[in-house]
Amino acid sequence: LVAGGLPGVLSPLDRLALRAAAVGSRLAPAPVAAVVRQRIRAESRGVIIPARDPAFARHLAARRRAGFTINVNLLGEVILGDDEAAARLRQLLARVARPDVDYVSVKISALCANLDVLAFDDEVARIAERLRTIYRAAAAARPHVFVHLDME
Repeated sequence: LVAGGLPGVLSPLDRLALRAAAVGSRLAPAPVAAVVRQRIRAESRGVIIPARDPAFARHLAARRRAGFTINVNLLGEVILGDDEAAARLRQLLARVARPDVDYVSVKISALCANLDVLAFDDEVARIAERLRTIYRAAAAARPHVFVHLDME
């Protein structure tokens, strides 16, 4: 990034920090990585919220009081196996079941591992089964939960 030219939208301080990190990471990668992680967490605070209660519940309540609807999206999209996909489905269903969640996003690739475009009909059946499970849970939830099918 530094060698290719830093974006003009970055502040002079951010450009200087990135240049220092590019040099410093060669000499002391672990401390530079720690600073980068800390900065990313600080920048994403308020956008990326841990799903652990009570912090998650407090955040949802505060946003709702401010007039916002929250789109709950589970991060970590790489699903390597069926066990992982089943765990992701359970996590999503747990969010749908919460009375303080009324909007979730889901990607098909997060629900079904190893999709094969050559087995189209079989894969559509597998995807539809998972989506029906989510849609039924969302329709049964009170209040109803909107399910946003996030396309890759």
